[in-house]
Amino acid sequence: MVQGAREHFDIVVLGAGPGGGAAAAALAKAKKSVALIEDYGFGGTCPLRGCNPKKAVLGPAEAAHLALGLRDKGVLAPPKLSFPDLARFRDTFVAGKAESIRKAYASLDIETIQGRAVFADPDSVTIVSGEGEGRTLGFGHAVVAVGQRPRRLDVPGEELIAASDDFLALAEMPGRVVFIGGGYISFEFASVARAAGAMTAIVHRSARPLRGFDPDMAMVAAAGMRATGVEVVLDAPLRSVSRENGELVVRAGASDEKVLRCDLVVHGAGRVAAVQGLGLDRAGVEADEKGVRVTPHMRSVSNPRIFAVGDCTTQPFALTPTADLEGRIAAHNILHGDEKTMDAHGVPRVCFCLPPICAVGALEEELVARGVDFEKKETDLAASFSWKRLGQGHAAAKVLTEPGGGLILGAHVAGHGADEIANILALAVRQGIPARELRVMPFAYPTLGYYIRSMV
Repeated sequence: MVQGAREHFDIVVLGAGPGGGAAAAALAKAKKSVALIEDYGFGGTCPLRGCNPKKAVLGPAEAAHLALGLRDKGVLAPPKLSFPDLARFRDTFVAGKAESIRKAYASLDIETIQGRAVFADPDSVTIVSGEGEGRTLGFGHAVVAVGQRPRRLDVPGEELIAASDDFLALAEMPGRVVFIGGGYISFEFASVARAAGAMTAIVHRSARPLRGFDPDMAMVAAAGMRATGVEVVLDAPLRSVSRENGELVVRAGASDEKVLRCDLVVHGAGRVAAVQGLGLDRAGVEADEKGVRVTPHMRSVSNPRIFAVGDCTTQPFALTPTADLEGRIAAHNILHGDEKTMDAHGVPRVCFCLPPICAVGALEEELVARGVDFEKKETDLAASFSWKRLGQGHAAAKVLTEPGGGLILGAHVAGHGADEIANILALAVRQGIPARELRVMPFAYPTLGYYIRSMV
């Protein structure tokens, strides 16, 4: 193909993460011609710089955390982590992954292109860097699945702050690490850093960390983190980062009153849709910092030939399972018209900090704002056998149901096992299993799941 010549595909997909990949695969299997363009690595954030490597490093950290709870209960001393060994183990899950994923897509007769593309007009994209630079690809439909990027912090010394990607690429753990922002990235990575022996702090701008989770459960998780030695600093907006005498200095608070000296500062203060510079205006696609505006069918509200899926849309959840589902829905609707819509009812959200926290369904504040009548049951799980036997002193649940033991409207758990309990609660919410039925369910005993009976 002559460089600069215009080619045509039935579908062009920008982004080869879970959402874009799911759409591309489904469309290719339907015998459509598909070009899949990725500028970072095939597979996207989750397998390369997110979910999978994150969980790999959290495994030994979780083992150390559990052992810490069992001191004086038969465990003489919690294990020490060798972060270099842990880093090598982590890398086994990433090495070669992008290329193997690319080959899997290529085996479906998808044209895979390692490069960056931008929209040239409403029906074509131009590859501006990487493989095939200068190629222009026309399309019948396009799917935007470019994910997110770290939010700009706009403070002096921002260039000294490492991205979460950098943290997941560390070969050695620095002695002192400060995480900016009290979201799930900071809480999860702070658990790893602390388990690896680093002096660790989280600096968050407001009084409420882990926004998107129940505030009471978030404070249980924060208390559990503090018990492991993580300093959680609230109501302390970041003011600056500087390098002084060979160390990094973080200043935060209304009057720079909080000063933290460290070796590494990590950005965990939120992400925004990576749509800037994508040429969406030339394609007639409406978008803002929250992402591409889409219909429930995952179709752009302003250009019906363009769909968007995953973290770069205005859909409520930036999660791997929802991205995959959205990609499949977009592919179906490209092939068959607007038959399927995205149903996010009962999607579980989990922060894998130590202790973990989950949310399923509505928050209490959302039900109050909507004027929904509900019953609330709060449970101190730390007093229950399955947590007490492990020495887990920070665990609780809050479940919101229709009056009289009806449907679960919202379920929120903090503490060991919350990540797995979330799946059972999500099934109940999504399938409409009422609380009264869960109360008499003969769950295996003694397990963490058994105590769902008492939570609802």
